[in-house]
Parts: sequence; structure tokens; C-alpha cells
Amino acid sequence: MNLIKSLISIGDDVGFVVNDDVFGFGVVMIELITGLRIYDLYSASEPSWLTRLERESLETGSVGWFGEPFIDMNKLQQIMDPRLEQVYPLNGALKLAKLILNCVEPEPIRRPSMEEVVAHLEEINSIK
Repeated sequence: MNLIKSLISIGDDVGFVVNDDVFGFGVVMIELITGLRIYDLYSASEPSWLTRLERESLETGSVGWFGEPFIDMNKLQQIMDPRLEQVYPLNGALKLAKLILNCVEPEPIRRPSMEEVVAHLEEINSIK
């Protein structure tokens, strides 16, 4: 048995869920595009949009208002890390934001697979 199959087998035995990996990837991507660590977002005195996302998703099972900055270009630019200096294609940034939103979907069954995530990232990377 090769290493990958062994790891998958171990993951199955202990209850790892691939969709949890997709969620984690989405969280890391949120950190990358905002320039903030999740820890920093939680330690702020004002509740951040990410903290509110978690609270709302736990209470209602949906991301509700959270999706707004991820589908509106002007709002997306407001939450993006200023160190990115807007040297990215706006269309690509919006597609990436929508992908991230799908990755952090509260319902695991509604999240894309990692194969789908990779396909979307390759498509986004080709945008000029």
C-alpha cells in the first residue's frame, strides 16, 4: 500500500473528513486575502466580520451577510490586504472570493471538493 492510501486509511479510521480540509483551506485563504491571522481577528475588541460569520453560521446555519464582501467588488477591496496593492485582476479576485465563500460554507456537503478547488484556482490563475 502506498503512503497516500495509508494516510487516507488512517484518516478514515479516525474520522477525518475531506470537507473539513476544504473549510480549513478557505480559512487560510481568508487570512491571505485579508492579511490578518484568525487569531488577530478573534482578539480584536470590536467583533470582526469573520467573528460575526462564525457566530451567525452557528446560530442560523448560513453565512448570510458574510457573503456580501465576497460578491461585491468594492466591498471586497475594502477587506483585502492593502499590501496586495491591487496588482491583481479584479475579476480574478472576485472569483477567488466566491471560491473562498464556497469553501467556508457551514454545510460540509455544499463545499466543493479539493479537486474542484484546484480546478477553480487554475482557472483563476489564468485570468489576466
